[in-house]
Amino acid sequence: MKKYLIAGNWKLNKDFNESVNFSRSLVDLVGNVEELEIAIFPTYPCLYPVYQVIKDSVIQLGAQNLFYEEKGAYTGEVSATILKSVGCKYVII
Repeated sequence: MKKYLIAGNWKLNKDFNESVNFSRSLVDLVGNVEELEIAIFPTYPCLYPVYQVIKDSVIQLGAQNLFYEEKGAYTGEVSATILKSVGCKYVII
């Protein structure tokens, strides 16, 4: 059976502490739901800290954007490989 995806894009909201605390609360609220796939999309600086909170839960991590090049002199850009290395399963493009 197909699972529906519920995703929350945090846009430019939640600083470091807010992101970590919100993620902890969400893990507790979601529990072990199996009927849905759940993903959250924090800001870039909070990706890895949030991943550390959700990694053993059913919640998946996503990024809000990516750059098409793997490596190079692209100030401010982030590649798919880097996003995957910090725990991202999804990306909004």
